Amino acid sequence: MTEHERKSAARNPNTVPHLLGELADSLDHWVRYWVATNQSAPVAALERLANDPWSVVRHGVAYNLNTPTHVLGQLADDPDSLVRRAVARHPRTWQ
Repeated sequence: MTEHERKSAARNPNTVPHLLGELADSLDHWVRYWVATNQSAPVAALERLANDPWSVVRHGVAYNLNTPTHVLGQLADDPDSLVRRAVARHPRTWQ
């Protein structure tokens, strides 16, 4: 798969969860970001990406409407203020 194909698949909401799980381990942090924001991303991938060294990826996880509350709780203490702000704005934070 080319770099362009990986990024396109990571962004596509019709990509199967199994492939998104594989793409979550990409060396390219932008591919990981697109997986993190993808509503079809499996919970296990979101859990891994919540620990990503790149804050933009963690922000993507906090932005994803399907991120479980236990992951949002972890991200609420993130060192990056943009990640914490995304958690504060997430609808599941206030449920």
